[in-house]
Amino acid sequence: LTASTNKKKIRFLVLDQGTSSTKSFLFDIQGTLEHSAKIKHSLMRPAPYHVECDPITILEACRSLIDQALSVVKAKGGTIQSMGLAVQRSTFLFWERKSMEPRTQALSWQDSRAYSIIKDFEPHQNQIKRITGTPLSAHFGGPKFLHCLIKDRTLRQEVLSGNILFGPLSAFLTHALTGTPAVDESIACRSLLFNLSTGKWSKKLLDLFQVPRFSLPELVPIEHSFGTVSTGNIQLKCVVGDQQAALIGQGGRKLGTLAMNFGTSGSVQFNVGDRPVLVPGLISSILTSSNTNRMFMVEGTINAC
Repeated sequence: LTASTNKKKIRFLVLDQGTSSTKSFLFDIQGTLEHSAKIKHSLMRPAPYHVECDPITILEACRSLIDQALSVVKAKGGTIQSMGLAVQRSTFLFWERKSMEPRTQALSWQDSRAYSIIKDFEPHQNQIKRITGTPLSAHFGGPKFLHCLIKDRTLRQEVLSGNILFGPLSAFLTHALTGTPAVDESIACRSLLFNLSTGKWSKKLLDLFQVPRFSLPELVPIEHSFGTVSTGNIQLKCVVGDQQAALIGQGGRKLGTLAMNFGTSGSVQFNVGDRPVLVPGLISSILTSSNTNRMFMVEGTINAC
């Protein structure tokens, strides 16, 4: 009876951090939704091709939603055993390694300010697609990194000194919430720096986009012990790209499963199994991963719906 009662008190929290809002979902041990909430945030467009969001606003929204969920659980005499985080993918920023303070706004996945340098990399586009499964584009991490360093010499020097980290919004949030900077493999696929076959950063592409390895967060599987969220002492057990989460959430761990997800963008994902498959016109990515296995997907995307 005691064991059964204790199980009934267990809750699991999911945060879904998207383009225009952050949402929370609190589930009991049977998977029943007990509570949900949403906090909106705005995008800024300060110049042509520039689309930004404030990482601190998003971090505060995450903390507020965690606090709300904790209040709900406390009122019921329960506990949040662990949580997961699904995050928009191609949104990148620079932040201070020690203080965890952002040094730039978060450059949205819609941001294409790096378009001016993309032409320089066109001779390498086939190699980039072969290594990463992702096409050369100003929307992704490598070009955004190099563009920012070309435009800001002070930032460049601080990155080279080791004081500044560069990574996706998910890595900044993970660092700020747990104290450990880490990027999961599904979102790393959007960096143009990740070798899809080996599951490691590609030295060739790090060199191509002039990214020092030490400026990147630790690369980890999607299913991983990311650390303890200081708010509520909750274990963060999973960080994953939002579109991957959409397929997984619809039972997409099985080979041949397909899902369609439409929000600010649109995406069609297809589970291709335990080996990456390169398809012309589609993006190949890691769907889910742990310390013992990986599963891959191909995806067709629409940047606006």
